[in-house]
Amino acid sequence: MSWILSIVVALLTGIAALFVAGVVASLCVDWYRISSFEGGSGYFVVFTALGGAIAGGFVGLVVARLIANGAHPGFLNALGASIGAVLLIGGLIAAVARLLADVPPTIDGQRLLLEVELRWPASGAPEPAALKGVGALTLGSSTIGHTRRVSRDGPLWMERASRVDGRWVVPGALEIFTNRGTRVLDMQAGDKRLAGFVLPMKGTPDRHRLEWSEWLPKARPGAAPLPDQFTYRFRVVKAESPLRVDSVGVFSIGTAVAYFYRSHPAEEFGASSTFRIGFGGKPVPGLQDVRAAAVVRESPAALLVEATDDGGETSCRLVLEDGGSVRIEIVAPGAGTALDAAPVTSDETLFRDAKARTTPRGWLDRGTYRVPGLFLLGDAVLDTRSMTVRRLTAASEFSIHTGVPPLGVSPDERSIIRYGYAESQTEKPALLVAPLDGGEAYTLPVDRARMRFVAEEELGPDWVQHHFEWVKGESGADRLTERRDFSPLPYRGRMTVESGDAHYYKLAPAGTALRTALEAFLVSEMKAERVDTESPAAYTHTMKVDGRLVQLSASDDSGYVMVSPDYAMTDQTVVDRIAERFDASLASGKYDSLFLK
Repeated sequence: MSWILSIVVALLTGIAALFVAGVVASLCVDWYRISSFEGGSGYFVVFTALGGAIAGGFVGLVVARLIANGAHPGFLNALGASIGAVLLIGGLIAAVARLLADVPPTIDGQRLLLEVELRWPASGAPEPAALKGVGALTLGSSTIGHTRRVSRDGPLWMERASRVDGRWVVPGALEIFTNRGTRVLDMQAGDKRLAGFVLPMKGTPDRHRLEWSEWLPKARPGAAPLPDQFTYRFRVVKAESPLRVDSVGVFSIGTAVAYFYRSHPAEEFGASSTFRIGFGGKPVPGLQDVRAAAVVRESPAALLVEATDDGGETSCRLVLEDGGSVRIEIVAPGAGTALDAAPVTSDETLFRDAKARTTPRGWLDRGTYRVPGLFLLGDAVLDTRSMTVRRLTAASEFSIHTGVPPLGVSPDERSIIRYGYAESQTEKPALLVAPLDGGEAYTLPVDRARMRFVAEEELGPDWVQHHFEWVKGESGADRLTERRDFSPLPYRGRMTVESGDAHYYKLAPAGTALRTALEAFLVSEMKAERVDTESPAAYTHTMKVDGRLVQLSASDDSGYVMVSPDYAMTDQTVVDRIAERFDASLASGKYDSLFLK
C-alpha cells in the first residue's frame, strides 16, 4: 500500500476520531457537570474533538504503515483496523471517565435528594434554638482508606425543629450527587459538629429507600442497647416530588428542589425550586411553572407568585382566596420581577429592617410582606391592605438607581420617592417623585455640598425628611419640596466589612488634612503610637492602637481617608472602636472645615 493511501487512511481515521472524541466529550459534560457559562462546555467539546481528530490521524497513519508492511496489506484492512483502534481507545477513555465521574443516581429518570431527620439525645445536648450559626448537612463520598474525596452541603433546618416523644427532631435535606464510594453524612450548626454517620445506602438506591428508614444507628440483635446519642433516619425523594409542603389558609404550597446552593459558608441555603400551589386538594389552574412564592396574607389567604400560564407567559401574580374559589390577578407582567419586594414606607425602622433582611431564594417567603403596606414590584405598587395594584409614572430623562429602595411615600399615598440621576449622569444625583395616579413625575436635585451627601448608604426616609418636606399643591395633592432652613447633618464615616471579615472605616470627601487630624485624635484620645517613618504626604501611615497595627490611607485626588487593619490582624474590633470614637467627635462639628467641598 502506497504512502498516498496511508495518508487517506489517516485523514478518514481522523474524521472518525473527531466524532468519537466529540461524543465522549459530550458525555463528560454531563458526567462532570462542566459549566456552559461563557460557552465553557461548548469549547470543551470542540477542542476535545479537534484534539481527537489530530490523535486519530496519527493513529491511522501508524496503523496504515504497519499493515502496509505486514502479511495482508490493503486499503480496506488498514482503514478498518485504524477505525477499530480509534473506537477501542474512545471506548476505553469513556469507560474510565464514567468510572471516575460523580454521576448522580436516578429513579424513573429523576435526580434524587436525601431527606434526613436528626433526633437529639434524650438529655445532655443543647436545644436546637441555642445553637448558633446556619445548620448544615454534608454528604461526602469516601474512597479506600476512608478519605473524603468530594462532598456537597444541604440545609439542616433548625427553625423547623419539633418535639417528638420528648426529643428534638430537626429536618434537613441535600442532593445525592454521586453513586461512587462510601457515603458519609455529617451534621453541624455553624462551626459546631453535632454528629456523623456512615450512610447504609447503595450507590443507586433501591425503591424501598423512598420510605423512611429506621432510626439509626441501632444495636445489633442480642447486643446491649446503644448509649443515649444523636440518631437519624432518612429517605430518598425524587427531585420532582415536593420536599416541603406548607399551608397558608386554604392553599397548600409544595416545594420541589433541584439543588441547593450558598455563596458563603455563613449564609443560609438557597435552592433552585419549583412550587406547586394547591387549593382544595387540586392544583390551581393557570399556574403551570411557579419559580417563586411569598405569603402576603394568612386569612383570607393571599399569595404572590412568579408563574407561567398555559400560554407560556410569565408574570408576577396575586393569588387570592375569594369566597371558596381562587382569583388570580397579574401584578407585574413579564419575567424577572423579584418577589422579595421593597416596602414603600416613610418609617425609617421598617426601611432599615427590610434593607438588612436577606431572603434565600427557593423557599416560601413568609417575611417580606409580614407588615401590611405598600410594596414596589417592577413598575407596580401593591397595597397589601386592600390587595389593589397601582402603576407608577416615571420621568423619561431620569435613571433610577435600582439598588436604592423607595425612600418614602407622600402622606396622601399618591406618590413615592425614588433615587437616581438626572440625565443619566452620576454626578447629578436627584430624587424622582413618581405619582401613582397617572399624574406627572418630577425631580428634585440632591445638593452634595449642602446636604453633605457622599454615598447611597446614607439615604433613607429620615434623610429625605431632614432635607425635604411635603406641602399641599394647588390640586390638593402632596408635593415634595426642599426645606429652606435645614441644618447640615454631622459628617460620619462609613464602616464596611469585606471578604475575609476585614473591617474598613472610610471618611469622605476628605484628604490628608483630615488624616492628620485623625492621627492627632488617636494619639490624644486612644493613646496611639506612630510606628512608621513615612513622610506626611505618603499615601499610607501606620499607627499602633490598643497594641494593634492599623493603616491610615489618604488621597486628596480621590477624596477619602481610609482606616484599615494590618493584613495579619485577626481581631478587627480596633477599627470599629476607632470609628465609634471618631464619629462621636465628628458630631461636634470641630472637623467640618477639613472635609473637602
